[in-house]
Parts: sequence; structure tokens; C-alpha cells
Amino acid sequence: MTGYCFTSRNNIIYYTGVGHEDTAAACVVIPKEGEPVLITLWTDIQYTKKKTDMKVFPYAMAAGTIHDHVAKVLDKLGIVDGKFGVERDWMPIGQFEMLQESLPNSTFPEAKEIFLYSWIDDLRMVKTPDEIEKLRKAAKVTDLAMEAAIRAIKPGVTGFDIIAEAEYVMKKHGAGSWIGAHPTLVAYGELLNHAHPFSPKDKIENNGLITIDLGAVIEGYHSDLCRTIALGKITKEEEMATQAVLNGQTAAIEVMRSGVSISDVQIATLEGFGDYKKYHFGGLIGHGLGLGNGPQAFDSPFIAKGDERKMEKNTVWALIEIPPFVPGVGAPRFEDAILITDDKPELLTKYPRELIRI
Repeated sequence: MTGYCFTSRNNIIYYTGVGHEDTAAACVVIPKEGEPVLITLWTDIQYTKKKTDMKVFPYAMAAGTIHDHVAKVLDKLGIVDGKFGVERDWMPIGQFEMLQESLPNSTFPEAKEIFLYSWIDDLRMVKTPDEIEKLRKAAKVTDLAMEAAIRAIKPGVTGFDIIAEAEYVMKKHGAGSWIGAHPTLVAYGELLNHAHPFSPKDKIENNGLITIDLGAVIEGYHSDLCRTIALGKITKEEEMATQAVLNGQTAAIEVMRSGVSISDVQIATLEGFGDYKKYHFGGLIGHGLGLGNGPQAFDSPFIAKGDERKMEKNTVWALIEIPPFVPGVGAPRFEDAILITDDKPELLTKYPRELIRI
């Protein structure tokens, strides 16, 4: 391998130390020999240089695509023709084709050994104190956004009304909302049967369940929080299904410790669901938290069936991601950002972990 070229925002932030705002049109080149370099828009270069120790090369779109400038930088480094690992799970086909055109004598294998579910994921899994502090800040803003969202609930409003209140609070507190693959979600009525209720435009009626799933982003680091709300009266089956999901989350939290296998957490969650585990499809019940963007919305790994890797101190998880989907009810949800310690895990999200009644 001659070197690596990557453009995903999460890896650029992690490797360079720049903020999310510096990654919109950037690329990092890591040569096999020599120092890595960051290529970014000429308008951003002075600001970017203050945030990274890497050598920074500017480019202007009027003079060609970023891929043309990657080729020029590689030529300066004396490695214009070679074998360059890329993030093919991230890079759009059109961009990949432009990179190939700019470097016609090079080849571009998937850089699995550095990017794709390998050592880099294991490295990013354990958070530094600075990363944990960013996640704490994101979780705090997420709690405030949930409070605003729930305060907006009443018969006659739409899910978009609720989303607007939550995202206003996130922006007012200096945080972004979810980037790319995970916008703020509000589910009610038939939308409770959807995994990703993107279009909550219908008016909310009294006497039913509502779920809100949201997260703030601080410098690229994501929080995650989901709560279920009872608006007016709910049925006995809705009450029981909601409690089962809360029981599953509680059971998982009780076993989440450094040294416990990921599989054991998954098993504990399903057992906590009780009879409702028959409505849980697949082995996924949670995921890692940290940097995330676009197709890779979260840090890996996932909390899934059969994964015997051990949870480690200073890893942060979102749980529960996928609840049981109960016929006639839908999917009540509870999700929190959870920091693993040697002892009792710490919930970074502090919003009351209970069925909220309005």
C-alpha cells in the first residue's frame, strides 16, 4: 500500500483534531512513508491550521475538484502513481470515479485494515477524557432538547412542531442536531410501527403513545436519547409493552460493566423484555456512541447477538436502539447514552427514565 486517502468527517476529526465545520470539503492523505497531510478549501486554511499539527494544503474549487488537488499533493509527495486505500463504504460512486480519473495510474482497494471494523474501530471505541467531556456536553443539551420536545406535546400539534422545538434548543445551546443518517424522530399512531418515522406531519390525537428519539452533536460527538410518552389515556396493552421495554433497558444497565461481554448485555436485555422478547426481531439492541456521520452514524461496535468482545472502561453506548415491535401497539422506546466504568455504569443522559405521562 502506497498510502491512504480518506474523506469521511468522523475519521478526519479523529485523526486531525479539527472541528466538524472544517471537514465539509476535505481529504486526509496518509503516505506509507512521511507525514500525513490535510487538504482543505483555501477559504478554511487559516482557521484549520490553528487546530491541527498536520501540514495543510489549500485548494480552490474553481481550479478543479478536490480529487485533482489530491493528485497534485501526491505528485508533490512523489507518490502520484501507487496503491491508495480508500473508504469505499463512505465515498459516493461519483467521487470515487473522479478520484480514479485524477489518478489514472493508481489503484484504490478498500482500506479494510485501517478503516473498516478493525483496529481503528477498537481504538475509537475507548474514549479519552476530552472525548468523554464532549459526550457529556452533548448529553446535557440532549436532555434540554427532550424537555422542550415533551413540553410541546398536546393534541393537535404535529411531529414537526415537536421536532422544531427540540432542534431550536439544540441550536441555542451551540449543538447541532444529528448529521446525515439520524434526524430527530417523533412517532405516534401508525408511525409507531416504523423504524424511522421521518414524516410526522399528521396531527397528534389524544389517548395514545408518542416516542421521541433525538441527539445533539458537540464537535462531531453524538448523544442519543429516546423516551416514550403517554398522551391522555393508554390501553393496558400499551402500558404493559412500554413497561417491558423499560424493564429490558434496566436489565441491560444492571450488567453493563467493564469485562462483561457484549453478548451478555444483549441476552440480559432480551430476558428483561419477558414475554415481549418474541416481538424483538434480530440480534441488535444497541450501538457505540462517539463520532459519527452519514452512513456510519455511530461509533462501532453494535450490541448484538454472539459478540463475545468485552465491554471496556470509558466506552460509551446507546441502549436500546431496537425494541420489540408489538402488534397493535408499535414500538415503545427508551434509549440513553451510557458510560462504562469498573463499577456501576454512568448514564450521561439524565432525563427521567420512565413512561412520561401528559
